[in-house]
Amino acid sequence: MRVIAVVFAVLLTGVALTTPAQAQQLKKGTLTGEILSKTWPIQANSSATMFTTPTKGFFVLTQLCVENKNNVTVRAASGGLLPGDEKCTTYNPGFAFPQNEAITCVNDGAGASSCLITGVITKK
Repeated sequence: MRVIAVVFAVLLTGVALTTPAQAQQLKKGTLTGEILSKTWPIQANSSATMFTTPTKGFFVLTQLCVENKNNVTVRAASGGLLPGDEKCTTYNPGFAFPQNEAITCVNDGAGASSCLITGVITKK
């Protein structure tokens, strides 16, 4: 998991240089804000934007799941491929995304699949 965090940190360097996500104070190890979960079906050999982060506040990704991890990836517009080595990957406390960031599900396989993201929309 540490390797995943390091790889993701390197990939998000471009995100940090464009519109940095501001830190939120964690109280007793929890995030505060609105919980969001989105499941998106994705047809074979296609991609679709699952979610675009809000124009106010920030989105903190806490879990990413893909139906077929061999053919399906999830990408952030400015940060590249989101890391995950399992069908579902949990990020604790999470990865912060800047405002107006598109999160896209990409299916390179021959069959339909789906992606799921869960996270917290924070006020700060």
